[in-house]
Amino acid sequence: MLRVIFSLLCAASIVFAIPYPATKKGNNEEVDICALPPVNPGSKACRGFFRRWTYDIKTETCATYIYGGCGGTENLFQTEFACLAKCNKPGLQKLISKSDLTAPCMQPKAEGLCRAVIPSFYFDVQTGKCTMFDYSGCHGNSNRFATEEECEQECYDFPNFWQNSGITNSSVGLAASSSSDSQTNVEDEVDVCSLRVVNPGPKRCKINTQRRWTYSAKTKACEIFEYIPCTSKDPPNLFLNEYACLANCNQQGLQKLINESDPTSPCMQPKAAGNCRASFHSFYFDKKTGMCTAFTYTGCGGNENQFSSEEECYLKCNNVLHESDSITVDSAPFLASDETNVEITGA
Repeated sequence: MLRVIFSLLCAASIVFAIPYPATKKGNNEEVDICALPPVNPGSKACRGFFRRWTYDIKTETCATYIYGGCGGTENLFQTEFACLAKCNKPGLQKLISKSDLTAPCMQPKAEGLCRAVIPSFYFDVQTGKCTMFDYSGCHGNSNRFATEEECEQECYDFPNFWQNSGITNSSVGLAASSSSDSQTNVEDEVDVCSLRVVNPGPKRCKINTQRRWTYSAKTKACEIFEYIPCTSKDPPNLFLNEYACLANCNQQGLQKLINESDPTSPCMQPKAAGNCRASFHSFYFDKKTGMCTAFTYTGCGGNENQFSSEEECYLKCNNVLHESDSITVDSAPFLASDETNVEITGA
């Protein structure tokens, strides 16, 4: 019996001693997420309108990106904080130092001073994500939410995050660059409204055009532009609607447009929080900026200018405001080449 056991052990040792080829690392381990395009080339173009962030390895900055909803890669982030946390740690610390640290979402995690254990969530600026922690039941600060969803609704869409990051109205509908000290940032060097959008030749892009608005420095008016989205960065002088265009480039023209608009249209109505005590994260179309802006709806009263999501707001208002012009929200812009279709025109 001992001889049999000894023979089996010898055989086993021989088997384990046989060399096997080294296992290759998985694709996820080999690919640099921060070098990926935000959307896989050749993927189906969808008509969603999801504001995201993507990292640009050439400028070493995170840029806003309007995601259509299909073919996204791991180089798409909910917040600029999450983008920089993954791809540019020094840039993250710089963003934090420039932000308003008194804002609820910017405050540090505070468990409080009591002895209760209440599962809660806070926005972690070091990761750009909502993270669970145990609240003790007293003291603490405003960066505390009962659910992860409530935290994300408040902090992922927190308007000051976009404003503090240098994002202006000109980024609506664009994969616009975030603020940086780079000398190559066109928006930092010239007046956005003096730029002329130029499409590439038809042989270079086989993508359906998207109807947008662009400001003409010569006519001092906003004009419809059939845009072909196949550049690495969408031109700054390009807007989803005429209101956003005029808000950036011609305030007098904006006021005239508002005066001529139908005030009974849902998107033309003022923000109305309502008369109750509930708290619903909602959006309304702000005719003075041409943007869909977050606000808290109380649950009753109010008016028709109230939408459950930013996407719903843009889909409704970008279409309705210009039905006579057949304005449509087409597939979202994406990054596909290294060129920028911008030319500087004379005033």
